[in-house]
Amino acid sequence: STLRICQSNHLAGFLFPLSEVYVPAGLIYPYPYIDPALDFPDAYESNQALPYIPEIPEYYENIPLPTCSLLSALLKHNLISIQGEIGTGKTTAINAAVSNIIEKTGEGIEFEESLPLYLHYSDIDIYKSENNDLVQSIIQVSQFSELHLPEISLRNFLTMYSDANKLIFFINGLDELDPIS
Repeated sequence: STLRICQSNHLAGFLFPLSEVYVPAGLIYPYPYIDPALDFPDAYESNQALPYIPEIPEYYENIPLPTCSLLSALLKHNLISIQGEIGTGKTTAINAAVSNIIEKTGEGIEFEESLPLYLHYSDIDIYKSENNDLVQSIIQVSQFSELHLPEISLRNFLTMYSDANKLIFFINGLDELDPIS
């Protein structure tokens, strides 16, 4: 179900799966680390001379700032926020990453024993469960309730992956949250 959603959640999804049309785009780090051992002053100078403006990513297209894929960033960091205006490819990058993990292709091979959970923030009601139990909130998401499995089985399954540090949450739509709430 998750793979089907990820492969069809794009403009031409009714014609082609995402894996056939996706052109990977690198994530831009606003404050890149420059290894002093490398002779690459252009990225450092560019970063110092030009401010990072997420609203116009095309401005940086020809500037040699360091980039990496979402999955390579996940290998190094456990919390990642993808920011950008509507239509810049945030959801598509998430869909491609989840698809690669499930299909074990590309950089997804590095996550072969991981369980990716793809959720939209609006599906999670953190105030519904007692004691703000995140696992309980996740279990109550409609895609899990449709499985008709006992809640304890789902909890044990998610806890097993979580305890092994193999549970990856992809939460889409956080940019749609009201900043005041």
